[in-house]
Amino acid sequence: MRKSQQQFLAISILIVSFFSVAMTSDSRLVTKNNEVSFFGRDHVVVGNPFVAEKAGALVISPLNGTEAGVMIPLTEIANGSRTTLNVIHEPILIAVGDSYYSELVAADGSTLASTRFEQISTNETNVYLTLSEELDLSKVRFATYHENELTAEFVVPAVGEEIRIGTVESVNQAWAGTSHTRCDFLGCTTETDPSDTSIRFAEDPDQLVPFTFLSVDYGNNDKIRNAAAMRLVGKSALVITDENNDELAHHKN
Repeated sequence: MRKSQQQFLAISILIVSFFSVAMTSDSRLVTKNNEVSFFGRDHVVVGNPFVAEKAGALVISPLNGTEAGVMIPLTEIANGSRTTLNVIHEPILIAVGDSYYSELVAADGSTLASTRFEQISTNETNVYLTLSEELDLSKVRFATYHENELTAEFVVPAVGEEIRIGTVESVNQAWAGTSHTRCDFLGCTTETDPSDTSIRFAEDPDQLVPFTFLSVDYGNNDKIRNAAAMRLVGKSALVITDENNDELAHHKN
């Protein structure tokens, strides 16, 4: 065998060995039923992402610029009139011009409520809400909390089209670090808990409001209360580090 052929063979073996190690550390988890069990519950994979476990985290990586994500069941965490699901993930890096969605999904797969995060510049994110007409809501409440204190709130008509909540201004492009859904005897909310940042509400664009929780309150709506899953989907990678049912500090009575 020529020396050049030996060198090529050695390099090829090295590349294959490196690839094998990489695949071992990030093993694919999707089952044939498009489900993966993690954090004690079954998750339904949306689209065709690469799904892996890395250092105890669930990694959802969309491929080739396609939208993908995961549905996390809410039915498994129901506890009478009080339910909470906190999904803790690494801050989501949304490319400028792209959107990321956090949605509540009914048992038939239809979207009940969708919060869309649209990256309009490196440090600005437009936040929108779309509600299903089946909810028959007359109004919806937006609120922000900073250090567990209410900093702003607006009540607007729940029109059957996309509502712009406002524009987030952040130090870092990746800011949305958790997703929450919560119901109690007063009603249901969904929330995003980022690093410390600010928002200009569409209802009052002249005021820059600091917040660490952005909350959408749907009131006491049976269809929201009986939502089957939380769906997180977009073109950005999602790295979930934990899921729990802990009560949020600013909601403790």
